[in-house]
Amino acid sequence: MARIDRAFVAICEGREKVALSERRRSSLPRHGAKTASEIYQLVGSALSWWEASEDEIMGLFRLLCMPGEPVAMQTFVASSRSVRYRMLQEAMIKYSGRIDAERIAKVKAALVALNRLAQTRNQIAHGYVGEHNHKVGDEVVASGNYLLPSYNEAERIERQFRYSHVPKTIASFIADVRHQRGEIMDVADEVAKGEQDRQQIRILISNLSDCVARSKLPYYDIEEALNDLLGRMAGS
Repeated sequence: MARIDRAFVAICEGREKVALSERRRSSLPRHGAKTASEIYQLVGSALSWWEASEDEIMGLFRLLCMPGEPVAMQTFVASSRSVRYRMLQEAMIKYSGRIDAERIAKVKAALVALNRLAQTRNQIAHGYVGEHNHKVGDEVVASGNYLLPSYNEAERIERQFRYSHVPKTIASFIADVRHQRGEIMDVADEVAKGEQDRQQIRILISNLSDCVARSKLPYYDIEEALNDLLGRMAGS
């Protein structure tokens, strides 16, 4: 009797595992990509745009901190993504005279969005592309090529569909990343333009001071007024 009971339990457990496997497989999107190459191309594009967003973050940090803080830049490059995000936020606070509150809020919102997208980025970067054609009964529930988790990440060597990606979901990720990158790029361009304007005024002050000095005319009042103008522009 004990043997029969154990056999019955084993059969039930086996059926449960099969049912679980069926549910996992049927959770895939109905239509995968027609070819693996379609996903390969999108994976490359997705990771490239992700790095482009990281580059814009680094560019904004460089604009705010360089050339006055070269060590900060070296630390930024060597740090993890989460630390870089915090460093940029600290830099925006420290150099708030060069980036206003509205632009700071815009960058922070983009960083929050990118942080949320990071999980999808990791899925795309570490996934495996394979073809799946599966039926439940007579119904085709999954057919095509999919980006899925790596084969051997679980204790048993079996497919685990914690996530799945098809061209549509990867393309959506790319669009989201490009949008957030554009938000940061716009702010960086505005900061760079402001710095160029300030540099031009510095050159103007220097040239004007030289001209006044050569003519032996009083120039202190003029230089002080121009420096005051520059300071107010930097704080605007």
